[in-house]
Amino acid sequence: MHRQTVWRQDKSRAKGRGSEREYRLSSLYRQAQQCIADRDWDGALANLEQISLIEPDYQDTAGLAAQVWHKTRLHQAYRQGAECLDRRDLEGALGYLTWVVNQSPDYPDARAKLRQAQQQVRLVELYRQGLNHYSQGRWSEAIETFDKAFALPRSA
Repeated sequence: MHRQTVWRQDKSRAKGRGSEREYRLSSLYRQAQQCIADRDWDGALANLEQISLIEPDYQDTAGLAAQVWHKTRLHQAYRQGAECLDRRDLEGALGYLTWVVNQSPDYPDARAKLRQAQQQVRLVELYRQGLNHYSQGRWSEAIETFDKAFALPRSA
């Protein structure tokens, strides 16, 4: 249901029970909570910002806003880490995904993506090491290193 419609319905139900300002705040607060439940961080922040403009100390909006900002940063960092991984920017992927896992160990799929980036880094290291051994004529070391690279689990 459209947010403006919800506010009008709340307002019409509330006639005679309090000020329009109180009902506007209450409606925005419920909308913010629904956005949080739906993981709509932008919507939640928009509603919380409107509340803070009307009544900066309304209920626990400052605390909710801080939590939503944190969730927003986690979501953005995860998305950037996944994008870095997709374009083979392993340093970027490791940085973003490590931060996400450190901040929120249960963040969905972040550990798996971090492991994938770490495996790719290890594969690149082994490949370079194997090439170095090969170029120096250290054949048995090159074969051993390439075998280790081939033995690593493959990820998508």
